Amino acid sequence: MHARATDAAPSFEPLGESTLLVRFGSHVDPSLNARVHATVAALRAAMLPGVDDIVPAYASVALHYRPMEWEAGKSFMGGTARPAPGETFTKSVRAINIQTGDVAWDLVQGPAPSTASAGLLSTASGLLFFGENSGSFMAADAATGKPLWSFPTNQTWKASPMTYVFDNRQYVAIAVGQSVMAFAVPE
Repeated sequence: MHARATDAAPSFEPLGESTLLVRFGSHVDPSLNARVHATVAALRAAMLPGVDDIVPAYASVALHYRPMEWEAGKSFMGGTARPAPGETFTKSVRAINIQTGDVAWDLVQGPAPSTASAGLLSTASGLLFFGENSGSFMAADAATGKPLWSFPTNQTWKASPMTYVFDNRQYVAIAVGQSVMAFAVPE
């Protein structure tokens, strides 16, 4: 059975500094419009703090919100990570020698509009799995940091990978968007 285009995960696009567009498709289809209306109803019922307006269109929803700004000395519980004004950030997966404190290797991740929040998973076989900042799910050699494999998802990571065994085969799984992806680890 093939998934219909209307069943695909929505895309998220920033529109300026205080609007997020959730796009369900780009064609005229009553099922897309039904998904828009169901999403609008759920968002309105959630009464999200800081959301000023929810504007449905035929195949998309615009969320207008008040960005929270950081102020020195005040609590801040807002949004995703971003650099302080006038600064840039670099995100890395880094191995540090616990005996010496020296950096054994440093795998710098690609730039992205927002930073990923996925954790790392290290296996007994020397593999390291993580959600890379540009949206790929990656595997690297834990001893050298050399990238071994990647799978593009075009998502910002909010979950950490986990592993399980089924029929004597190891798998790595991670939640991404509205899905869970699982990959068999090479034997």
